[in-house]
Amino acid sequence: MLRQRVLCMSIEIHMKEEGEDWKVKTTCIPSEDNDGSPILSGYQVCKPGPPLSFSDAKPNVVILGDSVSMGYTPFVASQLGVNAVSVQHTPWDLRDGGAVDAGYGFWCLDRLLSAPDGTALRPDVLYFNWGLHDCAPGSESSKAYMPYLGSIVRRLVDWAKEDQPTVKLIFGLTSAWLNNKDNDDIIVEHNRKAQSLMERFRIPTVDLHSAIIQKCGEVPKDSCFDFDGCWSPHCSKDGYEWL
Repeated sequence: MLRQRVLCMSIEIHMKEEGEDWKVKTTCIPSEDNDGSPILSGYQVCKPGPPLSFSDAKPNVVILGDSVSMGYTPFVASQLGVNAVSVQHTPWDLRDGGAVDAGYGFWCLDRLLSAPDGTALRPDVLYFNWGLHDCAPGSESSKAYMPYLGSIVRRLVDWAKEDQPTVKLIFGLTSAWLNNKDNDDIIVEHNRKAQSLMERFRIPTVDLHSAIIQKCGEVPKDSCFDFDGCWSPHCSKDGYEWL
């Protein structure tokens, strides 16, 4: 993907942007002495993975996922022990929705598994998840979730085996959406299908959804960990540390 915004600025012409998140489409608008046709258009650039060099002395773990995974990554690192395991998150940019939806993951997988300078990342363990951005009832991303996830998994399985040592893959089932039963019902259905997919490829899973329901109660529920809106979809520091 090209960053059309930079290109438009570099040739000093106007730009028009449509859409949200990674689906923002930027079109370069020609100057008045043109015939009015757009010069170039394209989607925004994919976000890269972590820039820190992998350790030669301890196992390297990369967590690839959404904003909830961004919340618990520091606690995974501390509980595994920073002196025993190196843990990093991809994408490295933590200011928005992380790896967003499964469509973004499909199109941006190569960049998510690369450092900002383009160096390929090959950790000992890759924990990955998608789902929170694919649970809106009737949305395109919800309908496309399993086709995209299936394609991602097949690519990751091949990638994990293409060099030695192989990369251990672990999938995180999508966390709950406690205050919205419509969204959570889709998450439950997606998790059921994702679990079946992972079993087919012998990828172990971590069931975040069941853990949250057992701790906080059945959907709908407005709060947990004394935090209003906890796991809807985010939670407090205490919630992330527990998870």
